[in-house]
Amino acid sequence: MFPDRFSVLAGVDQYRGMQGLRDLQQAVQEPEFVGAHLYPHWFKLAPNEALHYLYYAKCYELNIPIMMQVGQNLIYQKEVRLPSVAGPILLDQIAIDFPELRLLGIQVGIPWTDEMITMAWRHANASIGIDAFAPKYLPPTLVHYMNSYGTHQVLFGTDWPVIDPERAVSEMQTRACGSYRCTTCSSVRNLETSVFEDLHPSMDVCAKPALLRLVQRHDSYQFQDPSWFYIAVRNQRHAIFPILVTCRSRL
Repeated sequence: MFPDRFSVLAGVDQYRGMQGLRDLQQAVQEPEFVGAHLYPHWFKLAPNEALHYLYYAKCYELNIPIMMQVGQNLIYQKEVRLPSVAGPILLDQIAIDFPELRLLGIQVGIPWTDEMITMAWRHANASIGIDAFAPKYLPPTLVHYMNSYGTHQVLFGTDWPVIDPERAVSEMQTRACGSYRCTTCSSVRNLETSVFEDLHPSMDVCAKPALLRLVQRHDSYQFQDPSWFYIAVRNQRHAIFPILVTCRSRL
């Protein structure tokens, strides 16, 4: 389904043991699978528990990133209430034990966003995904971080259909609260450019705002530049949900 636009993350079920590891290895042999996705709250198991370590080691071996929800568990359905077991600080030991494993803590880390910022600042292999919350409500400390010394460790996302992509891009543009001078043309660039700074070193800085122009096609979205794409998650019914947008060269 739209292989030229979407890439897929393989879901991790740590309770499946060795079979789960084999499934993960088989999945990433397909070109559309680019990483792994872990939802700690669903399994009521903190991300630093021993059962996860087999999968962290496998992701490192396969040279793929792993994405996981951190912060509070969101309430998607009133009848499904899950405990919040994945505070961002729990990434600390994981990043220490696997310094070359690419970790992505998504959903901002709210209400412990400062913890998530600290994890990204402490560990070069940890990044922040700013999905599932409307950009206009992002905590000021996070806006400052991704507009200054953390530009290379923040990935834009929506958790669609939780947040509409067009709304998210629009709010990112209007929420820009800082600026810097482009080294290429000396013009002033705001937050929507700095968020993507350093993600694609080969691309001219002034061309990056064009990446924000989304085009709606067939109930999905793509960027004008084909080297950028949504990371997506495939659920058990094989529905694809776009989660993050990033650059293929960074994975």
